[in-house]
Amino acid sequence: MMNLSLRQSLAYQKLSFQGSSATEAYSTLITVLDGSPISSEGVLVLSSALDVLFLGVADPLNEETLEKIANAQKLEDAVGDYILEAGRYHFAQLPLPSNLEELPYEALALTEGDVLYLRILKEGAFALVAQIWVKRRGESESGQ
Repeated sequence: MMNLSLRQSLAYQKLSFQGSSATEAYSTLITVLDGSPISSEGVLVLSSALDVLFLGVADPLNEETLEKIANAQKLEDAVGDYILEAGRYHFAQLPLPSNLEELPYEALALTEGDVLYLRILKEGAFALVAQIWVKRRGESESGQ
């Protein structure tokens, strides 16, 4: 895993889903993103025990926001049901796993109090990419 410094917060809108397991939440997220526009993204936030803390999506960025990013300008404050706060994360990008059991849990070395963010990015009509972000307990807090 690499270190990642997120300079500006990301906002997500809550998705409701049937069930309470991480597997059910993951399946819901993939289904929603399959029907979403390109550049949409979703996040599944899990505790170190793999309990679901949040499930949500974000719409693609508009042209104005993309232009601000390209020019390294400050964005408006993130507003949503869940805010992935700016800060340092441990990071890895991987092909979309067919299920949560395929995530590299041993390499993540999660300990009690760590938070796992599974971000899924829709990069093309049939192209979903997974990112794993981990916030270690004791590092600056994330989310709400």
